[in-house]
Formats: sequence, structure tokens, C-alpha cells
Amino acid sequence: MGGFTSCDPQTREIERNMGDQQLQEKQHKKLLLLGSGSSGKSTLFKQIKRIHGIAVQDKEVGEARHVIRINIIQGVLHLVAQATKLSEENVEHFGDCKVNMQEEQVASATQLLLQGHSGQDSDSSNELVPVGNAIHFLWNLPGVQNIFKRREKLFSFPDNMDYFFNKCNEIMKTTYVPNDEDILKIRIRTTGVINYQYNVDPFTTVTIIDVGGQRNERKKWIHSFDAVTAIIYVAALNHYATVLFEDEQKNAMHEAIELFYEIRNSKYFKKTDIILFLNKKDLFEECFKKISLSFCFSHEKNWPGTPWDGMDYHPIPNNTEEDQKNFEVCCNHAIAFIQHSFTDQAQTAEGKKKNTSSYYMCN
Repeated sequence: MGGFTSCDPQTREIERNMGDQQLQEKQHKKLLLLGSGSSGKSTLFKQIKRIHGIAVQDKEVGEARHVIRINIIQGVLHLVAQATKLSEENVEHFGDCKVNMQEEQVASATQLLLQGHSGQDSDSSNELVPVGNAIHFLWNLPGVQNIFKRREKLFSFPDNMDYFFNKCNEIMKTTYVPNDEDILKIRIRTTGVINYQYNVDPFTTVTIIDVGGQRNERKKWIHSFDAVTAIIYVAALNHYATVLFEDEQKNAMHEAIELFYEIRNSKYFKKTDIILFLNKKDLFEECFKKISLSFCFSHEKNWPGTPWDGMDYHPIPNNTEEDQKNFEVCCNHAIAFIQHSFTDQAQTAEGKKKNTSSYYMCN
């Protein structure tokens, strides 16, 4: 028997409004960007905006310039501090990282950056140019270069900082304006919740929500859990060779996989599709040439799952073409292993998880 339809005008109006609301909800898609800190969620968020023709605002450019200047000042000082600390603690292993703090030029450059210069915008090149020169000098010290090359296993350090260090003199000019690549590469820790809405077509609206990935930001995520169409979980492939910002005794990929497990098995997302977006492939390839996946995926490193099978990359000398083929095979095998590690660890004990996951790669 068919459903009852009232002839009362008020009732019909209520039913029509309810139908319109249901249709609107179907046409409104909500995507939630999740992942651990430094996974690249905010960069992906920026790229989506660029694809849809959203221009960077003057305010954002000014903020980016300020953050870039702050980051390179703090970054080079952090490298100097780590080089000094590690070379003093273990001369045998880190003797090549030593920075002679008694040398006049080293002391002078370090002191200039420690004086509290914030990298703020300035109309005077008299303030900015010496800072750029000091960063350039310290960055090119052999000890700083050596500690930077060995940073992954030792301490947390933002990605792409060498890109900015290599243009520090330009950055410290009063005329410097960050370009699109600068804005995409800069590391700005997301705090709180950021929303971006765009129209896919005249009938479908998509809202993308970006949230901070550090541990202290995750308690805010729950406010974004309502009516989520899908989750894009962003994980950085190169994190297998890095340590966590919040806890340098913790492997960053271990943290990412544990967080993925929690999200996939959360009561809030029982019927929500999850897209695992494996990010930073270019940085991963750089790491994989020198650091085995066993640094992360081995029982010695407290990895509870299947250990890495040892198909590491070994260069083939005097044959560039075969070497490249060999690297691609090893690299693809490693990425497939990482993908499997996420999905394998994320399964529930009963194996009854109903939500699905898709897997994508970001070049």
C-alpha cells in the first residue's frame, strides 16, 4: 500500500521543505583531511585551492614571507646546535659535524641570529642583509652540511629547508615576495580548523576541512566529525626515516600508522570511506637511496607487523639505464610494502570493518 499524502497545505509545505533539505544534504559533500603532523595535509589543501583558481591573498603572501624568514633563522640555529651537541657527545661518529663556536666569524654570525631578530618585514636592508649573510655562512659550514645530511634518523627537522637555505640572501631582501613554490613548500603548523568550500558543478558543493596534525591539536578533531562523506588520510612516505616532532624517540611513520588504525576503527567513521593518500614521494625517493626501510619496519625498531624483506636499493655502477630501472623496481616495491603496512595494521581483530579505503600516490 502506498504512503499517505496529506492534502493539508501546511503539511505539504513541511514535507516539501524536508525533501529539499534531504536533497541539499545529498548534494553537499564533506571531506576531512586527517593525518599526523608534517604529513603534508595543508600543502594538499593549498594545491586544491590552486587547482580551483583561488588566488593567494596579499595577506597570505605577507604571512608566508614572515614565516619563511623565521623558519630559516630558527632552522640554521637548530642545525648548529645539533652539530655542536652530537659532535661533543660522540666524536667518533659525529666528528665531521663539529662546528667551531670559538671561531670569530661563527660566533659573530650565531650571535646575530640569537639576538632576537624575528625576521619581520623591514624597510631597511641594513637589518635584513646581515641576517641573510649570517644564515648563508652558517648553512655552508661543512659541519652544518654534514649534520643536515644525517638529520633524518637523529632529530625532527622540517622538509624543504635546504630549498630555503639556498636562497636565504634573496629571502632577506626587502623586495622579496614569496612565489607559488615558496608558499607550497613552507612549513606552517596548522592550528585549529580551516574550511574551504567550492562547487564541483551547479548541483554539488564540496567542503574540505583541514585540521592540525600534532598530538595537541587532535582533541579538536571531534568537532569536525559530523556528517563526513569521506576522510582523506595523508601520510608522508619519507616519514619512515624520520622521528616525530613531539617525541624524537618515536618513529614518525609508526605514529602515522597507529593514528590511521585509530581513525579507521573509530565509532565515528563506521560507514565512512577513507582514502589513504601517500604523500611526499619525491622526498621518499631521496631517503630510500640511503636509508633502508628496516629503520622503521623491523622488530629491533619495535615494529609489531611484518618486517621489511630487505629489497633495498643498491646502485648498479657504470650503467645508468639499468640502475634507474633497478631503483624504480625497488622503490615501487617499498611503497607497496608501506601501503600494505598501513592497511594490515589498520584491520580490526575480527576483520569486520565495513568502510572501504582507496589508495593514491602523490608525486
